[in-house]
Amino acid sequence: MTTAPPPTSRRMGLYLLSLALVALICAIHLPFPLRGDQALFATAAMEISDGGGLYTDFWDVKQPGIFLFFVAAGTLFGYTEVGIHLFELVYWLAFSVVLLATMGRQMKNPAFAALLPVLSVGSYYAISGSLDITQLEALAAFPIFVAMWLAYRAANSAKPFLLMVGSGVAGGIAVIFKLLFLILLVPFWLRSAAERSSESGKSFPASLLGVGTGVGVGLLIPVGLVAALLANWGALSIALDTFFRIPPRILAELPGAPLERLIRSGALFTRVYGPMVLLVLAGLWLFRRSAMDRLSKYLWSWCVLGAVVILAQRQSWWLYHFQLIGFPLALLAVATLDRLWSEPVAALKARGTRSAPRFLIIAAFLALPMLILLGRPALSLVQHRLALSPTDRAAFQDRFSNGEYEKVTADVQFLDAAGARRGDIYVAGDPLYYWLSRRGQATSLNGWALEFFLDEQWIQLASQLEASQAPYVFVSNRYSNLIDARGEPFADLLALKYVVASTSRDGTWYELVGSDAARAHVFG
Repeated sequence: MTTAPPPTSRRMGLYLLSLALVALICAIHLPFPLRGDQALFATAAMEISDGGGLYTDFWDVKQPGIFLFFVAAGTLFGYTEVGIHLFELVYWLAFSVVLLATMGRQMKNPAFAALLPVLSVGSYYAISGSLDITQLEALAAFPIFVAMWLAYRAANSAKPFLLMVGSGVAGGIAVIFKLLFLILLVPFWLRSAAERSSESGKSFPASLLGVGTGVGVGLLIPVGLVAALLANWGALSIALDTFFRIPPRILAELPGAPLERLIRSGALFTRVYGPMVLLVLAGLWLFRRSAMDRLSKYLWSWCVLGAVVILAQRQSWWLYHFQLIGFPLALLAVATLDRLWSEPVAALKARGTRSAPRFLIIAAFLALPMLILLGRPALSLVQHRLALSPTDRAAFQDRFSNGEYEKVTADVQFLDAAGARRGDIYVAGDPLYYWLSRRGQATSLNGWALEFFLDEQWIQLASQLEASQAPYVFVSNRYSNLIDARGEPFADLLALKYVVASTSRDGTWYELVGSDAARAHVFG
């Protein structure tokens, strides 16, 4: 890519239209329900906002980034579905501005440059159901892109040190989301050092030392701040165990996800990104005799190593993990379009291309799957009168939670009854029960991913639950067999201290036996 002329009024108009489209796509999802992981993140964030500490008062195997994102969202805009997603709207608009100000400025065709945020952010929303939206794999694309871009620019800069510091800062933020993202980031920095060595004539070790120093200084800033925060919570040693000791044991001791899940997630991913993959591969073939531009090499590195990160997480393989490679794929597809557009006419004719409008057709072809999938929530939002009233919003959320909102709301109604006991509860199942009941979690260990619990964590869970004296415990049918097979300490505590209070089609409610609880209690 070569640097384009300064933005014209036409280019700026297209950019503003692009940002407006991104804002509209985000706005469609403002009342989207929180489910599973998102409800867990929000529950943890509320605990932190109330003075609790991550890993000490609320433990999860994930790194702090996603929880801090939800803390920021809830603090700024409120702990509601709209508040969380409004913060995400601001986040994606900021990402869009960065895309247009960086990569967009290097593209010759302003119309294709304007596609960068629309295709990348729009495709993320198109592929994301209620379980996939606001996941860290997508959110980390912003700092990963910034880290990549600054490393790319530093290679040809007269003053690369500050750029590499910036790249390190962005990389540090990405690592706070997930340590595995270092697999993506390190090759950016190695490539930058290699290019710097080639351009300046310095030896590679000397260039690598300069790059590494800048990146190291940058990394220390966000990582150091988070380390200080963890130390303030008294969670530093627990966090180190969580990051470095527990994940390898989970990989070694627990079974992996079925291969069918990986295949199914990949197939769902191709619904939106299939045309982009075809275009990018076609671009590779068309330009096979010419050198790939530098930025495309960085983006290809992101795609390939992103796939490695996905495969490495063999206990997961969920659809949202593929969001990690969706963003670079979208950017590569737009870059390929721009290169096809700006290629010398003679070269294009030699390959059988007759007219430029074909590329506009290709652009529409890229966006069509995205537009079709985005049409469903957009139409539903209109049908529910923009979900402005509580009734319409509840109906919209129930539809996109596949009925989970209505079912869980009915299940937790008794917690607001006059005779219900106060206090935090424990849910061995979906964290949506916390979110919709507005009850906190009684223990630090959460019950959303019990299949990943190590043997000693079952003992810790039983100990924490006994100490908390949680008045109610809900056990999902999803986990009943697992608890019988591996959760003996937890099951023994339930048998000793709790009585069955109520059952539903999705699980069983238990009530603590005690002087105040030794009574018949019928819910609904």
